[in-house]
Amino acid sequence: MRFGRRECFSLYGLLAAFIMQATPALAEMTVTDIRARPSLGAAHNSIVWMTIRNTSAMPDRLLRAEGDVANRVELHTHVMESHGGRVVLRMRPVADIPVPAEGEARLEPGGLHVMLIGVRHPLRPGDRFGLRLIFENASPVEITVPVLKLSETMTRHGRDGSTPARLPPSGGGN
Repeated sequence: MRFGRRECFSLYGLLAAFIMQATPALAEMTVTDIRARPSLGAAHNSIVWMTIRNTSAMPDRLLRAEGDVANRVELHTHVMESHGGRVVLRMRPVADIPVPAEGEARLEPGGLHVMLIGVRHPLRPGDRFGLRLIFENASPVEITVPVLKLSETMTRHGRDGSTPARLPPSGGGN
C-alpha cells in the first residue's frame, strides 16, 4: 500500500498525539496558605510558611526559593538540640524539601520554612512581596507573599480556604 503526502502527515500527527499522551506530565505545584511574619524591631530576618501541593504522580523537591526581598533566601527547618540540660529549638538550613507524588509539603511554624536573611526593608503587616519557587521537576512557581500580623502567622487556613484553625504549640517556633 502506498501513502500520499496528505496521509503521511496525518499518520505523523496521530503518532505525535499518541506519544504526547503516553508521556508522563511534569509535576505541577499549587501553593496555598502563604504567609510571612513581620520583621520585628531591629531583626532583619523573617520567615515564610506555605503548603505546596504536588498534583502529579511524580515526586518532586523544592530546591530553592528566590526573591529580592532579602540578601539571602534559604530553605530551613527547626531542630531540637540539648545544651547544658536545656532543650533548645534551632533553625538549620536544608538542601531541599521533598514534595511527595499527589501529596503536599507543609512549611509551618516549628518545622520547615523559607528563611529570609537580611530583609532589605522592614516587613510590616499588610506588605506583600514576590518569591519564585524552584523545583527539581516542576516549572518554577511565582507566589505573592502577604505579611500578616505575628498572631495571624501562627494560624493555618483550612484546605478549602475556610476560617483559620489554631496551630498546636510548636515549642517556640518562629
